[in-house]
Amino acid sequence: MFSGRLKQLRKNKKLTQEDMARYLGITRQGYAKYENDNSEPSLAMLVKIADMFAIPLDDLLGRTMEASEPVDEKSSTHSRLGISKDDYNQLTSYQHAVLDWAVSQEDFHFKNQSDNVLDMMERLEIIYEYEMAKKKQ
Repeated sequence: MFSGRLKQLRKNKKLTQEDMARYLGITRQGYAKYENDNSEPSLAMLVKIADMFAIPLDDLLGRTMEASEPVDEKSSTHSRLGISKDDYNQLTSYQHAVLDWAVSQEDFHFKNQSDNVLDMMERLEIIYEYEMAKKKQ
């Protein structure tokens, strides 16, 4: 069940196995084992994967009904930030992670929306890197 869910999530984000492996810090072959049900990720790796897709672990593991339902367009990252789906899809997986993180922050209010996605990304990446560095301390 997990392997199929993982593959579905990756394809929905239009990511390659190489993109996922790079994000997770493993080889593409190591990542492929997760999708082929030949290996199970550690708890820390599961958390990292769930963070990548900005979903709870239960959704990643297929333990909730929402896991099989399509994403509500109104709650999608690009819609919440006011950018087009095409612009969002042209961003890298790292940039998706930054934007997904930004919209998941309860106390984060994106006040200065920009028509230029790259300008917005530059500002968000600075905040994201700062917050991730704080978590590591």
